[in-house]
Amino acid sequence: MTVIADEDINSEFVMELRKLGFEVISVRESRRGISDQEVIGVAKQINEFLLTEDKDFGN
Repeated sequence: MTVIADEDINSEFVMELRKLGFEVISVRESRRGISDQEVIGVAKQINEFLLTEDKDFGN
């Protein structure tokens, strides 16, 4: 299972998910600064889970 971690997801949490066997695409690591709409596009493209702590994500 692949998880997309939005830029606001703590890097320690991302590392823990990876230790548990999840494939994690971290926006903070690979695509820092992209818009919420672009993050949504990536999630739709690979049809996987998106984690965010951004209360107004996508607005």
